[in-house]
Amino acid sequence: TNLVQARIVGLLAGKNGNVMAVGDDAQSIYSFRGADVTNILKFPDIFEDVKIVRLEQNYRSTQPILDLTNAILDGAETKFDKKLFTEQTWGDKPQLMVPLSDFSQSNRSYGLEVALKRLGVGFKKYGGLKFNEAAHIKDVLAFMRLVSNPADIIAWQRTLGHIKGVGPKTATKIAQAVISADQKALGKFTKKYQLLQDILR
Repeated sequence: TNLVQARIVGLLAGKNGNVMAVGDDAQSIYSFRGADVTNILKFPDIFEDVKIVRLEQNYRSTQPILDLTNAILDGAETKFDKKLFTEQTWGDKPQLMVPLSDFSQSNRSYGLEVALKRLGVGFKKYGGLKFNEAAHIKDVLAFMRLVSNPADIIAWQRTLGHIKGVGPKTATKIAQAVISADQKALGKFTKKYQLLQDILR
């Protein structure tokens, strides 16, 4: 929450109001839209008789990862003290990896996706677009398909769709004029859509 939102809650609830805040002072990630972590850090000072319930058990990570996390959190100057733990006590210690380049690190999804596709390894990506589903990648692939097969109507529609005023029907007509080498029709189209001259060179 931002400062205005916190003030509104304070005015509505009053000093002794029944207010519950759920959050993690170590994961304040919305400052780009005005969120202020002090809203939760100062919560016990703003309201009276505050009860703090710590949810310290982790169900996702292993203990070696949480040990590192706890060590990092210990260094915070302002915080709610917490010790994260899990029943998953196994696992390797986290390692610091220094990649040679952005494409050599597996955290870079595009580079990783390309590498996995090249190796024939199936994968699922949750959130965001797959590499070959991004609009600019589809555009480049459409151009490449036209180089190998000028009769690809779908590729023509994708490529020509960026020209203002050219929809799927017009793109199909232009494609058919190119395929049939209809110079008269192409002349009319290039006169009407000047960007078409660059594409058809």
